[in-house]
Amino acid sequence: DQCAALPGAKRWSLSHIRAVIALSAPFDIAEHYEFEQRRAVHLLSGMWGAAGGHPDAHSAVTLVRSLRRFSTNPQNNLPRIHVLHATSDTTVPEYESQHFVESAVDAGIHINSSVFSIKGTHFSIVENLMWGPPGAPRPTLDFLRHVIEDDIC
Repeated sequence: DQCAALPGAKRWSLSHIRAVIALSAPFDIAEHYEFEQRRAVHLLSGMWGAAGGHPDAHSAVTLVRSLRRFSTNPQNNLPRIHVLHATSDTTVPEYESQHFVESAVDAGIHINSSVFSIKGTHFSIVENLMWGPPGAPRPTLDFLRHVIEDDIC
């Protein structure tokens, strides 16, 4: 009730988005749920419920694979995609990010062909964007600045 109404569909466009950067994400919900089952934490996770029991319908991997059916040249319609993954991530394994990158490359999407690794954990790379003592290293923020300078400016 307190949320502002979204603009009409005619106003939505990806043309103003220059790049997307994904951080240590579970791109394939079914694959990630299997990983959680092996760790015996799947009952604590919201993965299956978040997907409404249909993980493939909400999977980024499924989405990029399906783009070939709708566009002969999907890279012309999407912003550049970068994938960043923490080197010590025990929440989402790095192979999930690599599978997404491979699926995007196969679909012809404009994406870096490798996952950028950054020192840290699943939570530290995101926390690094939000807070840091003065003068402390901010590797995630430094990476984002590098992307902006190289790809956008």
